[in-house]
Amino acid sequence: NTSIDNTKRVISALFTELKNKRLIEYNFIKDIPKLKSKPVKNRPFSSAQIITIREYLKKNDPYLIDFISFIIYPLLRPREIIRLKVRDLNTKDWVMGVETKTEDYSYSRIIDKIKPIINRMDIDNMPGDYDLFTPEGKPGVWEASKESYKVGTFSRRFKKVKRKLGFGDEYGLYSFRHTAIGDLYNSLQASGMGEREILVKLMPITGHHSESGIRNYLREIKSALPPDHSEIYTINF
Repeated sequence: NTSIDNTKRVISALFTELKNKRLIEYNFIKDIPKLKSKPVKNRPFSSAQIITIREYLKKNDPYLIDFISFIIYPLLRPREIIRLKVRDLNTKDWVMGVETKTEDYSYSRIIDKIKPIINRMDIDNMPGDYDLFTPEGKPGVWEASKESYKVGTFSRRFKKVKRKLGFGDEYGLYSFRHTAIGDLYNSLQASGMGEREILVKLMPITGHHSESGIRNYLREIKSALPPDHSEIYTINF
């Protein structure tokens, strides 16, 4: 639908020019109704799907496990990951700096979940300007002119995986970020926290700057589940 509407807009501009030059009386292209386009979202994975993906990657593309782990645990976006340099990871104080979507440069704590992967990379004696992730499966110099090409490199690698496992276009690398944030919400909820308390705790972790922002995000990804409400019912069917 988006492609059709874009084409219609170009043709309409042409017919408007013809009308302005009095070669036609009316631009009838404007009367063609616009088609509503529902974009394909990155749907979160289920726990079973995460296990299936990991088991497949362990045998077929273990380096992609490392890349995806940087989406799940530090909650980085693919574009933020490919920006990482060796110098951005302080393995003494376990702090990571990254150029994010909303800020020029932001710092976050490197949590225990991601430390084994960083230790395995053995980056302590590497040049600071090395890219943390490269197509060679280890840190190094990745000379690519555009970030979009670098992001696309890992997106294409995962695309092969999801096709092999039967996942549709509604799944992508961003699905892991949605899955992780939904998992954090549900885990905190299971511990007995109320909604507002959960949102306040998640905000510095996810990078959202307001409760309404993270609430809308959770509503959009539809992976934050409401608690059991059986006690509200008076019906016994």
